[in-house]
Amino acid sequence: VDLDIRSLSLFLFFRLSNCKLSERSCKALAEILSCESCSLRELGLSNNDLGDLGLKHLCVGLENPKCPLETLRSVQRKALTFVLSYGDKLLARNFTRNFFVCSLSGCGITKEGCTLLASALNSNPSHLKELDLSYNHPGTEGVKLLTPILDTLRLSNCKLSERSCKALAEILICESCSLRELDLSNNDLGDLGLKHLCDGLENPNCTLETLSLSGCGITEEGCAFLVSALNSNPSRLKELDLSYNHPGTEGVELLTPKLDTLRLSNCKLSERSCKALAEILSCESCSLRELDLSNNDLGNLGLKHLCVGLENPNCTLETLRLVSGSPVRSCKALAEILICESCSLRELDLSNNDLGDLGLKHLCVGLENPNCTLETLRSVQRKTVILVLDHLKAMSRF
Repeated sequence: VDLDIRSLSLFLFFRLSNCKLSERSCKALAEILSCESCSLRELGLSNNDLGDLGLKHLCVGLENPKCPLETLRSVQRKALTFVLSYGDKLLARNFTRNFFVCSLSGCGITKEGCTLLASALNSNPSHLKELDLSYNHPGTEGVKLLTPILDTLRLSNCKLSERSCKALAEILICESCSLRELDLSNNDLGDLGLKHLCDGLENPNCTLETLSLSGCGITEEGCAFLVSALNSNPSRLKELDLSYNHPGTEGVELLTPKLDTLRLSNCKLSERSCKALAEILSCESCSLRELDLSNNDLGNLGLKHLCVGLENPNCTLETLRLVSGSPVRSCKALAEILICESCSLRELDLSNNDLGDLGLKHLCVGLENPNCTLETLRSVQRKTVILVLDHLKAMSRF
């Protein structure tokens, strides 16, 4: 594709996905990014084999002062999305920041590409805050180059190792590092990798607030390392995703009181885990606001145990996710919670549960009670929606 710089720069949105673009195309795009008259807001380059050399050409545009990068995302396989604004003059003229979006899904970025990105971003150090390199192969060296200059870094499915965790820990303890959010999901880190990472988390200089370790092979032993780190640096980490791991009941007991948000989807939790969670939710020292227990076979008894904690006046939980695995009989117990004056729940997610009309009938008893503080109820079943609407209509007549 032969890009005409003048004509392309006239558009606000332009998508070139699967267009067999080349390194030469990236060179032309870099010239567009550097052009003061360019009005492009969004450019799609998904699924083009640009590689590191193509990225090198693009980085020439990225490092130009007229193109201050703020967000770089990758939400598809081997994907990158560049979000750019057009400089202080345009900002002053429009009072809001105008963004340029460029999708590079399927472009195979490696350590070499990370080196080029780091060089470009160091030329504009105050602009890029968020980088998503998921489904790429940055390697440990690429991670070391990019981490210190960001607020958010996503490295899901990047084949990172224990060695990568050790390198990340060294970066997290640096005073110059301001990282707030780190996503290491679906990398085979294991408990030993997490132990290395915790060497950074426990340091007072560490500013990390959100950590995602979904699918990283973490067990109860890894949870113990995390708790030790949190006790050393209690005011920082507030949100933790341990979905698709095996923390066990003991791991859950250790971690829950330390966090604001805890995600434990697909963790093979049991009725015993629910009983332990109920005891923690009843403690004054627990400040948990959001809990995700989706896709765990908790059973009716497990949900009943959990409800004991939810109805306790000390419980601060506002969001509860129970996607799949919540039996119909649990709806009656949940309805009883919703009518409690002490209940703080604002959002309840029961998606993908076969609740049926009877289950929803029980829930609606709670929904129509004046004490119910629930603002969001999620359920994707058609019958569920119809029944809730019927009850809401009935209530509106009074």
